[in-house]
Amino acid sequence: MPIKHVNKVFILFFCILLTGCTVSSSIKEKQTRHLRVMYHSENFFYQDYGDMFQTKYPTEIEVIETQNLNLESGKDALKLAIEETKPDILLLSSEQYEQFGIDGLLVDLEPLIKKDQYDIDDINPSVIEFLKGKGNGKLYGLSPRFYANALYYNKDLFQKHGVEPPHDNMTWEEILNLAQQFPVDPSSNDKIYGFGTPLADTTVGIANRIAYTQGLITVNTKTMKVNLTTDSWKAIWDLALRSSSSGAVYLPEQSFSASSLEDYYRSLP
Repeated sequence: MPIKHVNKVFILFFCILLTGCTVSSSIKEKQTRHLRVMYHSENFFYQDYGDMFQTKYPTEIEVIETQNLNLESGKDALKLAIEETKPDILLLSSEQYEQFGIDGLLVDLEPLIKKDQYDIDDINPSVIEFLKGKGNGKLYGLSPRFYANALYYNKDLFQKHGVEPPHDNMTWEEILNLAQQFPVDPSSNDKIYGFGTPLADTTVGIANRIAYTQGLITVNTKTMKVNLTTDSWKAIWDLALRSSSSGAVYLPEQSFSASSLEDYYRSLP
């Protein structure tokens, strides 16, 4: 639907790649300018950071690759690798960042930032706030990038149809229920859709998008078991199917119609 008013509603939490610092012997090695970095691969590290960093700061860098870690080992493979290699810098997901902070594997950077007068004013304050929240009030890392999504809505259409506008921190269920408050007239040339996004243009896409924001995955990489039959996934499928069948969600590539989870399963080839 046309957008005449912009308002941001929280749908997705930040998906962040974090650079954290571990408890290690880096202070002792400072004189020799030696850094031990844990990254996906050595090639990617030098493409992203290493070449530029070494040009400005001649440093001996050892890259510990994580792409071939054994995820089926009895103990968490990444944590075990950290304890064995003691890297100075790591690239972490937000979930790993939070857990490793709890486990005491990361160093609070704020005292070091103040000591060296390192300027972080150019970093989005909401990102710093997010990182501190994940670190239980401590700043264990800085994010080289972040991704966020905003929900835009047409203020005039909400006022015209007497629908309460969106507000901050809405859940997916609240957003999709709100979308269904708009009148649905399939025969109208000016049909109004209460919700639409290019990130999810099928029922499956909606379900996957909801699952992604809740941190759910289809396959557990440790046990190699499919998670689609769990209660959490069933609730997501029910919501996605209910919303798509209501006609209030714009789904240009919808290839089937289903009114229940059972109908959806029966529609699969």
